[in-house]
Amino acid sequence: MVLTQVIGIFGLSLATAMGVGPLPARAQVGSLLGRVTDLRGTPLGGVDVSVVGLRTTTSDSGLFRFNLPAGTHSISFRRVGYAPVLDSIVVTDESIINRQFVLVSPVTSLEPVVVVRPLSPAMRRFEDRKRTQHGTFITYESLKQDQGKPLRSVLARKLPGVSFVTYRGAMYATSRRGNSEIDPRMRIRAIPNDVRSPQACYVQVFLDGSRMYAPDGSSNALDVNDFQTRDFEAIEFYSGSANTPPEFSSPWAQCGTLVFWTRLP
Repeated sequence: MVLTQVIGIFGLSLATAMGVGPLPARAQVGSLLGRVTDLRGTPLGGVDVSVVGLRTTTSDSGLFRFNLPAGTHSISFRRVGYAPVLDSIVVTDESIINRQFVLVSPVTSLEPVVVVRPLSPAMRRFEDRKRTQHGTFITYESLKQDQGKPLRSVLARKLPGVSFVTYRGAMYATSRRGNSEIDPRMRIRAIPNDVRSPQACYVQVFLDGSRMYAPDGSSNALDVNDFQTRDFEAIEFYSGSANTPPEFSSPWAQCGTLVFWTRLP
């Protein structure tokens, strides 16, 4: 009998912001961001993942991502040396689901194969934006050198337009701009329901092109401690509305925009 263990990757429930500004609505579609590991928690790359007619393989960090229609779907995992796994997921409209899946019963050990792959469309657009020099860009080569360091320390050192506030063990990215430069309405609490949480102008956050957090006061700010440096292919930051590219522009770009790109095939 194949056992699967499902736990939250980042310990974090993230929802797409709704009803504010001129943002387009994506009806009846949600996102699944998953990680595949073995029983010891070691990420498994090269796992074949299939769901509702879509197929991909996991990155070196065991990560994969799908945009899926709302509903319950069967998802399968296959990798040489491991028993196949069949599981199910429930996708709700405009949600981002974080899940971990475990492959068990390794039967053989193969030498790793290094595959050199061309730039994905997302990374080609990243390179195009980097050439404009309107933001701050952290490439994979730079991240690889720091992959053993906490992401918060990497961002604090390499993003001059970002400062960080801590509260109850969490760390949140905020704008360095002075209060006089920011609309007072942009200063909100890190945790809307906690009146003791710090007020600041928190940056909006995107993951693989989808907004994970908008500082509209309807959800908790994003805890940087929930991420690992090794998970990312590239990172970009824009300090305000004036230099934010159209694909990330929103009413909340005033406080800055932080964009993460995961290491996906």
